[in-house]
Amino acid sequence: MQRILLILTFAAALLIACGSNGESEPDSDDATPAPASSSTQTSDSQRPLGIISVRDLQRGDCFRRPPDTSAIRDVELVSCLLDWEVRVISSFEVGATGDYPIASYFEDQADAFCHPNSTGTIAPGPNGWEEGDRTVLCIQER
Repeated sequence: MQRILLILTFAAALLIACGSNGESEPDSDDATPAPASSSTQTSDSQRPLGIISVRDLQRGDCFRRPPDTSAIRDVELVSCLLDWEVRVISSFEVGATGDYPIASYFEDQADAFCHPNSTGTIAPGPNGWEEGDRTVLCIQER
């Protein structure tokens, strides 16, 4: 009887911690997402899978790690139920204006605003900054 209760308690705790779809829910909201590229399959959030701009990533998206991580432009969006390598767990907008900030600015902002389970960030590059992109993605890598 105690074993069954322990299993039920664990299952209930897992559902509470992960949400009803088995994926953990991030703490912050994203900006309004842009549509992803077309494909015949859909991700767990009913978004088309395939190559999308990094700017179109939103909370809960899973993708494969790009070969060149120094200047990420596009990523392969994949199902979070399958073999993903990176997942967006939260995001935030930085308040800086003017010239492109130094790297430590993004690191300090990530320390303050990223989800505690975050293992890294994707910050706007100089070109995106010039175009008004101020979104920092907090990611979790496998």
